[in-house]
This record gives sequence, C-alpha cells and structure tokens, in this order.
Amino acid sequence: MVDVTRENFSSVWAEVERAVARCDFLALDCEFTGLDHSIARNSTDDPADRYTRLRHDAATYHIVQVGVATFEYSEAESQYVVRPFNFYVFPFHEASFYPECTFSSLASSLAFLAGNGLDLNKLVSHGVPYLSLAEYDRIKEHIEQECTRAKQEREESGEALRKREEQELLDDKNNSDLIQSARAKLNQLKAVGDSVSFPDLNAFQRRLVYKLVSAHYASNDVIAVTRSAEDQSDVRKKVVLCKKLSPEEDPFAYARNEKLALLDECLGFTKVVKLISESKKLVVGHNMLLDTLHLVHQFFHPLPDTYAEFKLLAASCFPRVADTKVLCSTNPFKEHISRSSLENMFRSVALKPFKKIVTFFPKGYDKYAKTRQCHEAGFDAYMTGFSFAAMLKYLGSMVKPPKQFVSSSSPIVEPFVNKIFIMNMCDIYYIDLANDDPTSNKSNVFYLEFPDTWKSSNIIELFKPFTSFSYVNWKSNTSAFVRLKEMTSPADVVRKSVQTAAPDSVSVSTYEEYCAASKSVPKRTATPTEENGCKQNPEKRQKTEFEVPEFETH
Repeated sequence: MVDVTRENFSSVWAEVERAVARCDFLALDCEFTGLDHSIARNSTDDPADRYTRLRHDAATYHIVQVGVATFEYSEAESQYVVRPFNFYVFPFHEASFYPECTFSSLASSLAFLAGNGLDLNKLVSHGVPYLSLAEYDRIKEHIEQECTRAKQEREESGEALRKREEQELLDDKNNSDLIQSARAKLNQLKAVGDSVSFPDLNAFQRRLVYKLVSAHYASNDVIAVTRSAEDQSDVRKKVVLCKKLSPEEDPFAYARNEKLALLDECLGFTKVVKLISESKKLVVGHNMLLDTLHLVHQFFHPLPDTYAEFKLLAASCFPRVADTKVLCSTNPFKEHISRSSLENMFRSVALKPFKKIVTFFPKGYDKYAKTRQCHEAGFDAYMTGFSFAAMLKYLGSMVKPPKQFVSSSSPIVEPFVNKIFIMNMCDIYYIDLANDDPTSNKSNVFYLEFPDTWKSSNIIELFKPFTSFSYVNWKSNTSAFVRLKEMTSPADVVRKSVQTAAPDSVSVSTYEEYCAASKSVPKRTATPTEENGCKQNPEKRQKTEFEVPEFETH
C-alpha cells in the first residue's frame, strides 16, 4: 500500500495510471472533517429534500483522506491483484493567483480521525494539494488575460514603466545588498539558454528580482519566472529562475506557459479523480452518497442548487458506480448480511454461503496483508472492494452454468449500477443516477402538532389501534411525523379516528394534507433544529428503526 503525500505524488502518479488502466473495478472511500448525523433523521424527506440538507454539509466540510483500491483479476491465478493507495489531501493555498481557503471542521470529527491513526500534522504539512476543475478553468483564464494585459502594457508604455521601476530600485536602500548580488548573478547570463536561480526568497524579495529584470535586463531577452522548489516538503518554498531567451522567443508567452505549468502542479489530487472519471471503470463505494457529494464538489464543480442537476452532474463525473450498501440491503444478500455497516459486511462475506475470495498485494502494496486499520481510507476502500468481489462471486454461483469470475461489466451486475444508498428514507433506500428514482408512497405518514409536554409514547399510543408499530420523527418540540408499519385502515379513516380520540390541543393531518398546507404558507428560514428533523429534548425521542424494502430486479 502506498501512502501518498505531496512528496511522492509525482513518482506515484504513473503507478496510479497503470493500476486504474488494468483493473476490473476500483473502490473508493473518503474521510471528512465533519459529518452532521442529524441530517438523515427525517425519514419523511424525499431525495430532493435530503439533497438540499446534505449539499450544505458537503460544501462546508472537506475530504482529507481518500482511499483508492484497484482490483485486477488474474484468471491464471484465480485471484484479485489489489493495489491500495491512501491519499492525504489538503486544499492548495500557496499561490498568488489563488484566494485563501477556509478549512472547516468539527472537533469531534478531527478527534475521531486522529484516534483512528490519521496524522493531522502530516495532513497539513504534506497533504497532496488540489484545485477543483472549475477553479482550474477560472484561474487558467485569469492567467491568460493577465499575460495579455502585461504584454499590451509593456508595448504601450514600456520605456516609462522601465524608468519607474529603475527609480524604485535606486530608492530602495533597505534591500541594496540583495539588489547588488542579484545584478552580479544576472550579469552572468551571456548565451541563449543560460539561467540563474534565486532560492529562499520571500514574496517581497521575489518581486524585487522581477523588477530588476524588467528594468535592466528585459531588453537583453532575460525573463524571470517562479517555480516550485525541488524540495516539495514545503509548497511555500519558491525559486525565481532567470533565463536568457533567444530573440525569436516571446517572453510573455514563455511567462504564461511557466504559470500554466505551475497551475498544473496545483491541480494535484484532482488529476486522480479526473483519471478515474475518464476511465469509465466501475467505481464501488459503501454508503457512498456523501462520498459522491464531496468528491463532486471538491474536485469537479460546486454542487448545483437542484437535485435534478446534481444527478446529471454526478453521472457525468462518475458514469458507473455501485454501492455495496445497496447490494447488502437487497436480496439475495440481505438474508446473509444481518448488519450492513462496512466492517460487519466485510466479516460476513468471508463466511458461508459466500465463496472464498483470494487477494494478492504486490510488493509495496502489502501493508493491509499484515495489518488492518479501519477508518483509514485506504483500508476502508480495500474492505469495500473485497466485499463487492465476494458478492459478485456469489451472483456468479447462482447462474447456470456457475461462473468463477463475474466481471464488473457483466449484465448480472447492471441492476445494481448507478444506484446509491440513501439512509432512513420512508420507503425507498436508493437513488438512481441514471433513471428516475423509485416512487415513495407516504400514504402511511401523518403529521401531528401537540403540546410541548408530549413524548413519543403519547404519539404511539394514539396510533396503536391501526398499526403494529409506529415510527416517530420529531420535527420540532411541538410537531412530528408518524409513519405506520402495516397500516390496517385507509389513511382518511386513521386520521379521523385519531383526531377524534386525541385531546383538543392535538391536530392530525395526512402527509398529503401537510404538504398542501405547507405550499400555501410563505416560506421562512428553518432553525437548525427544525431543518435537521432534530428534537431539542433528547428524553422525548425514541430511536426508531425501519426495514429496507427489497430491491426488485427485472
């Protein structure tokens, strides 16, 4: 396994390209600086509602570690060759053309990550930088415009500008030693291609060198450009390189190309995500809705306002995805995987009736052959991919004749492709990036308003005659949604009967009536508690569970 930081990113890049090109599928896992668990508590959300809630979360917090595990099947050995990569990623923040980045986190999330082995010093000091593709395009356009403007300015007022810069250098007595030593080095530039460098200068000193070249050496075809230092342990270290060009070379075009080369370095980890996207390989995740939201927002494009636009954007970024939580919440896997957490799924697929999966880690990738590090993105990606491989093999054993190996492009897999698990939704458990989502039936959902002294037990008691079980979702201190399991009477009958039995201080509506009333009331900004479907008084809430319906395949 390769831990990837900014120091070894360039050398590892070719290995990543080869691993992605050769694999049958790859698994992804992300670790975040924040996660608001209360967002998924409202089971009466529809997918668009849930997207609106999650979108803010994804735009606020950051991915800090990405695990990529490629699975290449060897028919000769009947085994998967696994190459896991564990990327530390940290926002790029060390160039004059890039604005400062706000880095948000929850204390509990950072404590959790640190407690599970994530080195926060390594993250900040050595994390692979990145720019989103949208940011890259914007900055590239800015560089092009800036270079064009500088060329026009030099052509229109070159001599006046040169004289002004020359006078400013003469007046700068505090840096006369630096200016004189720089002159001595620049005077060495005699032949085309000769160059001298100025390392260990701060931003102000680099500007002085630029000014000196512009005032005294530009007419001799000398140009100054900034490059990253060879020691990449600190991206703040820059080197000013001064080079003598041939008379035929355009110094402004040369400067532009140097800046664009530096911009390409800043793209960093986004190159990996772009490579995966363009490969069109199947990307496997576990409970991967948040991963998808964060990956799209952080490395491709800001998340759009609407859920419909998000589905189109996500599908264009990741053309083929599979969520192992969808698989293990679906027959034939549901009956064999009692709990669908990642670790439990990983343990379950190693037992009967699943068939044995043999994996091989090449030299340099074998850390996880010896140790297990749950909640490290690289190992979580490996667990996800291993579980997916086991479930593919199980599907292969069910067809006639049985298949030892099922490719990720097999028609057997297609019913699960582009379906992403969505937690705690009323009667659907996945969204479909390629098609319309399953229809949610909320005829068994009711909306109640009641005194603030009420508890879940009061609500459940009202609905007891009409269901074997009630699921309560608190909306505020005086309102809640109630979902009935196996409702025994039509919704109108239930509403009227419950309203009749309830005290005068309680009002009962069907979900349809609630939605109609909500549309007629002017919208206001919800409080964080209301927005997340959270209850202020924890003693009044009862943890509720719901069964995931079966996934139909036709």
